[in-house]
Amino acid sequence: SEIGWSSVPGWQVGPLSFVKCMGIYQNKLVVGGNFSRPQNANCPGNFVCTYDGQNWSDLSGGLFNELWPSAFNIVNDMYIDSDELYVSGAIAFAGGLSTSRVALWNGDAWCVYNPDFEFASPMSSIQSICKFQDAIYIGGAGAIIPGAEPEDPEILNCIVRIAPESTDCTVQVGEVPSEQPTVVVYPNPAATQLTVETSQGIESLRIVDSAARMVYDLAHGTHQGAMPKHVDVSAWPNGLYLLIISHTNGQRSTHRFAVNH
Repeated sequence: SEIGWSSVPGWQVGPLSFVKCMGIYQNKLVVGGNFSRPQNANCPGNFVCTYDGQNWSDLSGGLFNELWPSAFNIVNDMYIDSDELYVSGAIAFAGGLSTSRVALWNGDAWCVYNPDFEFASPMSSIQSICKFQDAIYIGGAGAIIPGAEPEDPEILNCIVRIAPESTDCTVQVGEVPSEQPTVVVYPNPAATQLTVETSQGIESLRIVDSAARMVYDLAHGTHQGAMPKHVDVSAWPNGLYLLIISHTNGQRSTHRFAVNH
């Protein structure tokens, strides 16, 4: 018999990649962490994948976040319940579907979670996940319950229960749940005012700078139609920014722009 350590065939990742969690799912090894094909084209998956002893599977493309995916998209924890694989972390998309830091792989496709709370920053990450009495419990930083003051320390860094009805397995990977919105952002670079035009209504509009600090937050409002939205950037430092839009049709889009006075 072999004695000692050996590498796992097919496991090729970037130099800054790491594994955060592992488990056994449907007699396969499932691995989660910070690794992706943008970091290494031969990587077996994007932030989560399974291994049957011979071959790797990327679980329909894996996971993604709209912010700097090679640095901040990560699976921090997983929970396995029979044929259900729950993953949590800094997750914004699962198999191409928009979700809120938690996703469920049911053996065939990703199911997304869109609970009735939001996050303080696009970089907010869930650190831990488990299932108790048919509900998912998550722990981490940055959760904000609508209507509460963000400064309330009892709201942030807490444990949150996600009701079972928050999950959506009706839209399968590869399907388009609704019309993809058209977004035009100009001028780019902007000096005094940024204009955002969309073909769909805006549920929320957030802008973060290159250090992931929130510099603009238009949330908890519904702005129907394609009416242009103007953002005053005259006092903003020069640099790169990321615009994150949640549309009223359930879609999410991200757009990078620069400020240059």
